[in-house]
Amino acid sequence: MSTVVCTAPLNVRALPVINSQILGVLESGRAIATNGESNAWYEVDFQGSIGYVYGGYVAPVNQYPETFAIVNVGALNVRDQPSASGKKLGLVYRDNVLKVQAITSGWLEIEFNRGIGYVSQSYAKVYAALPGYSAIVTANLLNIRNGPSRQSQIISQVPGGTQLTIDSVIGAWCQLKMNGQQVYTPARYLRQVPVIDEVSSTIEQAAEDEAPLIDKPEADEPAIMQLQPVNKLPVAGSSSQQNVARTWNNYGALLQRLSRAKALDVACAVAVLCVESSGKGFEYDNQNRMIIRFENHKFYRYWGKQHQAQFDQHFKYTKGKAWTGHQWRTSPDHQWQSFHGNQAKEWQAFLFAQSIDKEAAMLSISMGAPQIMGFNYRQIGYDNVEQMFDAFCEGMDSQIAGFFNFFSPAMIKQLQQLDFVAFAKGYNGDGQKQKYGQWIRNHYDAFKHLHDQTLTTNANNRRLA
Repeated sequence: MSTVVCTAPLNVRALPVINSQILGVLESGRAIATNGESNAWYEVDFQGSIGYVYGGYVAPVNQYPETFAIVNVGALNVRDQPSASGKKLGLVYRDNVLKVQAITSGWLEIEFNRGIGYVSQSYAKVYAALPGYSAIVTANLLNIRNGPSRQSQIISQVPGGTQLTIDSVIGAWCQLKMNGQQVYTPARYLRQVPVIDEVSSTIEQAAEDEAPLIDKPEADEPAIMQLQPVNKLPVAGSSSQQNVARTWNNYGALLQRLSRAKALDVACAVAVLCVESSGKGFEYDNQNRMIIRFENHKFYRYWGKQHQAQFDQHFKYTKGKAWTGHQWRTSPDHQWQSFHGNQAKEWQAFLFAQSIDKEAAMLSISMGAPQIMGFNYRQIGYDNVEQMFDAFCEGMDSQIAGFFNFFSPAMIKQLQQLDFVAFAKGYNGDGQKQKYGQWIRNHYDAFKHLHDQTLTTNANNRRLA
């Protein structure tokens, strides 16, 4: 058994041939144990089955000066020798970053308590540390965390345009220092600041031109999606016009591109986002948390039905009009309190529900700018609701991509026909389709008026110039 490092994003295939089924993709820098090599293909264990990676895009792990492991189980034993019978020295926990000294027969030799310990390679993802660089933040507001995981604590936030010095790249995460502390942030929201060196760049380009591109996956989307449009709208006029202008100015480029892919008028997408959340995915006045709406009747469906007495102590809603009368309380001797319309209170109710049943609580909230319910996670491409929650918490690009993925063929046809009441029935439910349909129509008209007016003004200005 040997360990190799992916030198680029690399497909894992079902058979050692170029046109076989793709089982998944390993990110650049990922180190993976191999079971053997034949005809330039390496056999690897991948997600419970056997897979194969092409040897042209891997390198021995010992070619890299530093290697790290990220624990991917709740708790992992550290032993005094590379064996399950070794003495237990202690524990490391999920998302802990371990400095790897050596890899021996499926065991990682790590730094532990100022000494050496061993953990099983099966319960950690191993990465070669790739070189750092200077980078510009491309997100509107970038979360800085104390570990390389969306579950890790947010300890700071950095505004867009800030330049950061990255120490190293570990998988999808960048490692850097902030206020003397080692911290992490997603690499996808950073743009490397180029170092101008004409000679070396020419040599590197020539090498790339000559290299056989055997099995690198082709990305369907750029790693960093452009959100804002070049041509912005004036934030003026009625409240609906101001709302659509702000939404367009913040996310118009991505909305336009994804609308074209669905053969939709972008005004429809802008209007729906405005109605769902005023075009906002995060609430600045609530610690910049994702905007949510906790639905008591959905929590009843996913948890309360099996725990009726306990549910009735803490939550209630109006029978027959399940979307109304939502109240909650922490204990039976406390007063009932409403929470819709206030994000801080929404999160209080949600976090309390999470303390009872984490998954059921996530299934019972509508998330982000598109306000998609958690129980729709499979429809928009996630394996579980926690994946959806984490992605939506990380940035607007994931929220907007999920928004378009949620559209069924019927919804797309309804938007193409501007039948907003029928669309609202599918998107928001039958109970309030007339109200939501009219709101979408109002915002659609506001955007069309403002957008067309701005185009006319710009054209006149060009003629005068």
